[in-house]
Amino acid sequence: MFSKKLKGYALPFAVFVSVIVVILSSSLILATHYNNRFYNRIIMQDRLNTNVSSAMNLLLVHPDMVENDGEKLLSLYGETADSVKVEKESWGIFDSVLQNIPAHFSDAAASVFVHESSLELR
Repeated sequence: MFSKKLKGYALPFAVFVSVIVVILSSSLILATHYNNRFYNRIIMQDRLNTNVSSAMNLLLVHPDMVENDGEKLLSLYGETADSVKVEKESWGIFDSVLQNIPAHFSDAAASVFVHESSLELR
């Protein structure tokens, strides 16, 4: 009969190979996780910047949407996720407008701009 026995180094070699496989697979899973997290952060920051820019353009076209020395929460695209808080105050013949994203976002985006007041001089 043929009787083959395993050599003495077979078990440590199998453990070594399995450890290498576990390390490679876990590093691949971690790399995928951090890549997705980084990509989501970039997408969110771009969305916040777009919302602040859209609110600025909206207020430049319709300056009477927010009263002087008042604040308002603008829902830009009909969704609460795309809302911008706008504060407007008089600053001589100009209006100072501060826009920021509500606090439920992890990242922050804010913008301040000054435009000519809608006063009618006679």
